[in-house]
Amino acid sequence: MRTPHERLRTARERAGYLTTTAAAKALGVTLSTYTHHENGTRQFRAPEAVRYATFFRVSVSWLLTGKGPIDGRSTVEELYESLPDDAKREALTYLEYLASRRS
Repeated sequence: MRTPHERLRTARERAGYLTTTAAAKALGVTLSTYTHHENGTRQFRAPEAVRYATFFRVSVSWLLTGKGPIDGRSTVEELYESLPDDAKREALTYLEYLASRRS
């Protein structure tokens, strides 16, 4: 498995979701979005990677890079440091968005 979308499929199957339809429904995302992410026609970004990894109980680091154990949990700091600069900005923007919703 050399790409994130291949690892996403592996994560889904390991979690017991036999179809993309079942996974999309359980995740609460559209089938189209999830299918594009899993078949590689559209890349998923850091926020989606965190959501998928958490839901399928795999390491975010493994899902994004293929490095480390599949079940290992990366610390937030390790994940953040492993991201390219544009993904770091995106992650911070997403966290700011989440924080604003709490208020």
